[in-house]
Amino acid sequence: MQFRGPVPKAKIAGTCASFDALVLALGTGTFVTSGKVYEYCATGLPVVSVHDPGNAASDVLREHPDWHPVASLKVDDIAKALIAGAHGSVAQTEADRLATQQWAAGYERVAQLSPRIASLLKSVAVDAKDGAT
Repeated sequence: MQFRGPVPKAKIAGTCASFDALVLALGTGTFVTSGKVYEYCATGLPVVSVHDPGNAASDVLREHPDWHPVASLKVDDIAKALIAGAHGSVAQTEADRLATQQWAAGYERVAQLSPRIASLLKSVAVDAKDGAT
């Protein structure tokens, strides 16, 4: 096991490509997420969550194909999640990683913003047609 960080933003993809799995360690709080959760998803790697199971990052990761959450922040539960993530990294195939990356593509900015912008433009066009301001 090695600790690698911090990594310049321009080198994140290359650095993550050399990893077997990622550990998402976050503070406790209902609305704690972090932009890192989306970056972790995009890698396609197994993700081990070491954070309060009730935090918002769990909502993002819930459908991740290779997510290994802790049941609690007790030492034994953290150990179980880390072991499951290690097994996931050994078992993961290139096809699994690609499938996970495809799943994560739904979180890309363009995928999130495009339908919202289209809806807004449609709404503005309807308002303009009706003479509303």
